[in-house]
Amino acid sequence: MNLLLETLLDHLRSLGRIEFHERSEHFARLMIITPDGVIAERDLYYDQLHHAHDLKALVDELREEVLHRQRLLQDVG
Repeated sequence: MNLLLETLLDHLRSLGRIEFHERSEHFARLMIITPDGVIAERDLYYDQLHHAHDLKALVDELREEVLHRQRLLQDVG
């Protein structure tokens, strides 16, 4: 799981600060906090991430969620 999480972090670092609120051999709770205050959270399970295409899909999903929330924040501001 640690190698998968490190790979995931490498792809998400550009979005903001990454924190883990829980982390074990088979589970992690990930939080992304962007500089403008957007937060995205995910519960990650090892059996969901053991293929590269699963990891890429998660990265794409998190990126899109952060971008969507940033657009909403700009619309409000």
